[in-house]
Amino acid sequence: MGHEDTQQTLEGGVEDYLRHTCEALEKNCRFLHERAPEVLEQIVDLLNEAFTKYLGLVLKHPARERESTRRAMFYLINHALLPTGSAIWLNALSGNLPACFVEARFLLESLVKCYLADLNYSEKESFWERIRALEEEDRNISRWMREADKRLGLGKAFVELWRELSERWAHAGGAMRRILETVEAKGRPPSWSLIIPMEFVEEDLDSLQELGQVLGKLRRLLKAVMESYAQQLGAEGGQSSGLFA
Repeated sequence: MGHEDTQQTLEGGVEDYLRHTCEALEKNCRFLHERAPEVLEQIVDLLNEAFTKYLGLVLKHPARERESTRRAMFYLINHALLPTGSAIWLNALSGNLPACFVEARFLLESLVKCYLADLNYSEKESFWERIRALEEEDRNISRWMREADKRLGLGKAFVELWRELSERWAHAGGAMRRILETVEAKGRPPSWSLIIPMEFVEEDLDSLQELGQVLGKLRRLLKAVMESYAQQLGAEGGQSSGLFA
């Protein structure tokens, strides 16, 4: 096979894959709309709130250009919340449910880390210095979760969600157990364990419902942190604390 023939074969394969991907995304969007609308609502609302509410913390700050390099929470909104919310949406449409849970855990850890970095190391002049100072003092993520719970008066909300995501999805053992349990209970592996993109089937509804519950918890924690941070900005004279009223 000559170079031109090989090139044509590759291009044809890419086109077929893209066509298959677009079809899967469309079918999964329809499945979510018809069979799991409450899950679809959680996914979409997470991204909508990032743009319509939390981005305002950055855009409405009178010194946003300078503060965007200083504040870890501004970094979080611009470079973690917005792209991760988009990634969860895209991964859900492609049927990649494990990736959705992993992205949720990444966002949870980033939220707590950036929040504590700004609170505990506000004297540092860049968000990276603040985050590095937090990590140098203590790299124990569970302790960060406990501190966030304590500061915000949330009981064990951060700790419990972080453990749930870690043990059930983010760690390799959790995904393996999910596959084995599904095979034992339903006689076939979950669709997300075969190939991506993959169209949803009825057997995926339990995992989808779990994703919806996780995102609901995550959104509530985001709201608690962002409201607290907006109040802090208001006290500093940089922003109205009524941003999320």
